[in-house]
Amino acid sequence: MWFRKGGEAIRDQREMVSVGDASRLDEFIDHPVEDAVCVGSCVSGEIAARVLEDFARNPTVLSGAVQWRPSSTLNYPLEG
Repeated sequence: MWFRKGGEAIRDQREMVSVGDASRLDEFIDHPVEDAVCVGSCVSGEIAARVLEDFARNPTVLSGAVQWRPSSTLNYPLEG
């Protein structure tokens, strides 16, 4: 997940999730510490490493190593 605090966000988005498998963006798993995790946003370790390298070079620009989708377009399960 990419989140930009303050200022204008790139492409007018403040929070983006990676797209690893677009067909699974409606599937979620529980995480013991974080909120539910979108299964379709998970990527391989190799791709994740490239994303981290890109962010290390310029954290204000979304990495081109993956596709991105606004997190607001996901149907996160309700807490309860």
